[in-house]
Amino acid sequence: MATGIERRTVIGWMIEPDERAPIRSTDAGAQLFAATSAGSTTTTISTLLTGASNAVYVGQILRCVGGTAANVGVDVIVLEFNAGTDTLTHTAFPSATADNDQFGLFLPPDPICVETTGGGTTSLIAGNMPTDFAADDDFNNGTAIVIRDSAGAAAAPEGEFNRISDFVASSGTFTVDTAFTAAVASGDMFGFTKPEFDLQTLRRLMNEALQDIGDMPLVDTTTLDSAAQQTEYTWSVAWKRRRPTRIDIQEWTGDANDNRWVQIYDWEPVPAAAGSTGLLIFSRQPITGRDIRVWYVDRHPVVHAFSDKINELIDPELVARSLIFQIRNYQLERDGGQNPAIMHKWNKAKNELLEIKAERPVWKPKRKSRLLVFDLQDQPSDELPSAPI
Repeated sequence: MATGIERRTVIGWMIEPDERAPIRSTDAGAQLFAATSAGSTTTTISTLLTGASNAVYVGQILRCVGGTAANVGVDVIVLEFNAGTDTLTHTAFPSATADNDQFGLFLPPDPICVETTGGGTTSLIAGNMPTDFAADDDFNNGTAIVIRDSAGAAAAPEGEFNRISDFVASSGTFTVDTAFTAAVASGDMFGFTKPEFDLQTLRRLMNEALQDIGDMPLVDTTTLDSAAQQTEYTWSVAWKRRRPTRIDIQEWTGDANDNRWVQIYDWEPVPAAAGSTGLLIFSRQPITGRDIRVWYVDRHPVVHAFSDKINELIDPELVARSLIFQIRNYQLERDGGQNPAIMHKWNKAKNELLEIKAERPVWKPKRKSRLLVFDLQDQPSDELPSAPI
């Protein structure tokens, strides 16, 4: 099993490995440049950097791709950029940077994946992480997500997430503010984010992603039961936004596995004021004492806890791509469109979302037309009325 840092993009349950291929001028979001003056192990100087803001490169990955041999292939994290002196300050390279060394800048994955060397119910220890990877408290208020159980059995705490309350760089220890349901074991894989993606932000983006996917079919069999001498029934608030696609009534009782549902056609909804229930009116008295099943469409229910379920009607990759787009949109709004790498990732996420929506749409039942009954009382047996034009 691999040790140390694995750089991956983790969105929900989807993990995209970074194969660490050499940076080329055609790579997505990469900015290639050469140093124009000698620096140090923690500074790189180049007048070719185009960022106008002191914050534009902070948090990005700087990779040496040519020049000083000891540095080639090494990644460091940009901590500061001084636009006035064209100087990047970053975590340490093995050797000092030199004039005409070649570099590439690119965005780090969100989040970074790490294999644990130990932990507990409130801690995750990444003992193989370099001590100069980050400073104490750099990831405080970020989010820790347990991605994979080391035994491969999907055992707890796989899939659980919590807010990072403390980070100790010297030991690679992450502390979370709420206990996982089980202790983290050595070899578990977890992801962590910077404070930019705090837990509340990720929850909000996840729910926005589900809302963006659109309506989905839902069924309610518990709200209504038919009663004697009653043709008017309370109309749930959840059904008011869109007319239900179908209504059935239970034909058989006494066997939960054999209800013999029968579709009803002669019903009409009556709307009501905002926040109040309307009426469902049947034109004839339904059979008494039976469940009434209502098919309707609505937005996905809000998710909050790790145990909340995503409706299986949505393809998992559609959920993932929708969340990726919301994340890129959030980054773009924060950045104000200044960073071309973020803009590129936003466009890529948008196109991929449109593609997956077209390829794997959410299934919806087709609304059946009402029965059209002709009065044939005065018509000759061999002459039926033609359909209206």
